[in-house]
Amino acid sequence: MSVVYHSGKNAKFFAGTQTASSELSLVSAEIRTQSETVKFRTSKTGNFTLKEQTFYDADLSVKVEWDFSANPFLPANGALSMLQGGTMAARLYLNGVSGPYWDFPQAWVKGNPQSVEIEGKIQTTVQLTANGTFVEPQA
Repeated sequence: MSVVYHSGKNAKFFAGTQTASSELSLVSAEIRTQSETVKFRTSKTGNFTLKEQTFYDADLSVKVEWDFSANPFLPANGALSMLQGGTMAARLYLNGVSGPYWDFPQAWVKGNPQSVEIEGKIQTTVQLTANGTFVEPQA
């Protein structure tokens, strides 16, 4: 069995709507998936607990460079709704746009903290949570 690794150098992040999205200057991304576990303890389970995975959820945090020529908070620049409470479609490609990707057809914006370094960069973090289905990377 061969193993193939790629760095995150070719990762790309697109956000917007299902039909029109814009690429943002990706610095880093983190996705946290989780599932709810329901525990069953009855007279039929004896001394053991049976568990069932029920509902799935995911949170996405993406750090992007601030683009002064295309303020991502303005709807005219890619129809993004990055303000907290807004919704957007989001797609994180792991190795170029022809490779595997995470797909969030609808995600709520939980927040967007921004950091500014005097001798550095201005970066914005977009914190999203899946609203409905999401797709994990496929080979």
